[in-house]
Amino acid sequence: MCGIAEFSDIKGKTKNLKDTVIKMTNTLFYRGPDDAGFFVDKNNGVALGHTRLSILNLSPKGYQLMESPSGGYVVVYNGEIYNYRDLRYNVSVH
Repeated sequence: MCGIAEFSDIKGKTKNLKDTVIKMTNTLFYRGPDDAGFFVDKNNGVALGHTRLSILNLSPKGYQLMESPSGGYVVVYNGEIYNYRDLRYNVSVH
């Protein structure tokens, strides 16, 4: 199963945000994930983690966390987008 972890420290008291979010996601590995991803923004005190159990998209394109081409946005979500073909078609024609 997939899982999401988020840690925020706006006061900057945590020495290593990445280590913290990795420890959080490691607690999910008994559920059988086969991949994990992390994002850390030290300046804003935010760390995101994701564990993934690959079901539909087995390629690296299904890797999470997903970053926008500009690098300005990061998203992590849990679940599959089953109508991704329709969404891709609708976005590309508009």
